[in-house]
Amino acid sequence: MNRIAAFVRNHRKHLEAAAELSDKDPSRLVTFRSAKLWRRVKEALDDQETVKLYFSPNGTDGLVEYEGTLKALVLNPEFGEQETDAALGWDLPDTQDEGLWEDNKSRVRTLYIVSNCRKLKHSFPMTELIKVTDSVPISANYGYSYVPVYERDLDGQDVEKNPDEVDDPKKYYEGAVHTVSVNAFERNSLARNKCIERYGCTCSVCDFNFEVFYGDIGTGFIHVHHLTPLAEVDSRYSVDPVQDLRPVCPNCHAMIHKRIPPFTLDEMKKIVNQNKNDS
Repeated sequence: MNRIAAFVRNHRKHLEAAAELSDKDPSRLVTFRSAKLWRRVKEALDDQETVKLYFSPNGTDGLVEYEGTLKALVLNPEFGEQETDAALGWDLPDTQDEGLWEDNKSRVRTLYIVSNCRKLKHSFPMTELIKVTDSVPISANYGYSYVPVYERDLDGQDVEKNPDEVDDPKKYYEGAVHTVSVNAFERNSLARNKCIERYGCTCSVCDFNFEVFYGDIGTGFIHVHHLTPLAEVDSRYSVDPVQDLRPVCPNCHAMIHKRIPPFTLDEMKKIVNQNKNDS
């Protein structure tokens, strides 16, 4: 099944600012605004857990020059709502005063939160993107700011993925960093950030810290593990980042999921410590 992505127009200065932040920290979130209701992409995000964004700067001839990873959406945002206020906390400095465009004719109908915004080494025409609505390419004179499209074939593209962002958690890739299906709760960046804010980036099992070992390139890198197996919860379940998530390194994360049900953190700690002592 083809994955859903989105074609988006935005101001070049905002894309450049987001790309600069992402270059320093690919997990850094940035919130953008849209007057369109991204209902179809919201469905795709719930299903796929991440959605690729193809950005064409305003005023260009339809060239896609930037890409990003959509991590969360807020539809029909309202001030005072927890999701809205949290999303607006990731504004760029230049967009902090935009509010929800309450002073404009076009009201914000979607807040879209992006990570890993990056300028492509090789831009490409938007006409290479296929619209989801009618399965035909975007026309050269397409004038709208947003449309759901199918994700491009990755062959030949210069895509750099975060190791814990495997595209399809149901598939395992040879040479991948791990074979753990990171669920939607764990990959929600707001939940992830709350977990790390509470527990830091040191592995809860083996005490490994990427920044200590690798220096600056390891800053902020860690996986988060869901303590309650998803098979034991239903659709009404709401994750508590402090109670339900813990930071773990990719190796421990993979070992935790070596059996069903997964090992508990205490069980894995005993295994690690026992093998340390035996060696």
